[in-house]
Amino acid sequence: MSTYLVTVPVDFTDEPSTDLLSALNDSLSKHDPQQSTFNPDASRQEFVTHDPSTGMHLFRVKVDADDTEGAENKARVLVNGALLDAGHTVLTAETDTRTIHAEPWDAAADK
Repeated sequence: MSTYLVTVPVDFTDEPSTDLLSALNDSLSKHDPQQSTFNPDASRQEFVTHDPSTGMHLFRVKVDADDTEGAENKARVLVNGALLDAGHTVLTAETDTRTIHAEPWDAAADK
């Protein structure tokens, strides 16, 4: 089993509020890469970024899995669970499974 940093793009039908991003952050905080030695000085909410070129919000979570595919699946389930907990369904927020990206934690930390 290895540790991966996974970027999960999410497309919201409406721009998410600061309160929603905070709720999602709380739900995913144990998988928040900013809370590790990777970037100990970053604020918690920075693990969600907005990509203006695509309009997507990018969630970066740290997961343990046997391989890249397993890491991507696990991260997708985590983010979808957080979205459901915050009251979103696939009608209001959807993960883009075509562009989920996982990389080994050591490679991500070296960047």
